[in-house]
Amino acid sequence: MRPRTLKSAAEAGDLAAVQYHLERGADINATTAAGHFPLGGAIINGHAEVVQYLIAHGADIDQSSEFGWTPLYLAAWTGNKEIAAVLLSAGARRNTKTLAGMHSPDRYTPLHIAAERGFLDVVKLLVGAGARLNARNGSSETALDLAIENRRNSTAKFLAGLIPSSSKRIKAP
Repeated sequence: MRPRTLKSAAEAGDLAAVQYHLERGADINATTAAGHFPLGGAIINGHAEVVQYLIAHGADIDQSSEFGWTPLYLAAWTGNKEIAAVLLSAGARRNTKTLAGMHSPDRYTPLHIAAERGFLDVVKLLVGAGARLNARNGSSETALDLAIENRRNSTAKFLAGLIPSSSKRIKAP
């Protein structure tokens, strides 16, 4: 049975159903009342092929949920380096910030969330793509601060190495 909506097809990773819905005029950037959208559903569930297809067919790579969660933020949140790389190569903005709200951190960039969760490969990718190391969240913390606070030692050491004056803050494991 074919998923009933484009969003559900994207979430399921059902490329044929995604194509079916788009051929019949589904809005590629439609947003639910909760702020969810097809590209976001494909990203959260790790469906890189569907992500690439949606982008190639006009999905907004900087669309955001009601709390400012963009596709790149979602890729960083899930730790999916492959999808983050696809989004970056498509031109996704690197330094957008979330909005505070229910289950949403205040003013986090994709780099903040990747560092907090310890996704070192994604952190390296974002930094290499120009993510701002000195961006501060709503609590005035940098990605390095979050890596230290959450004991993401490898990530903290990597980030500290990019900011020489901060290396004193990293405790040896």
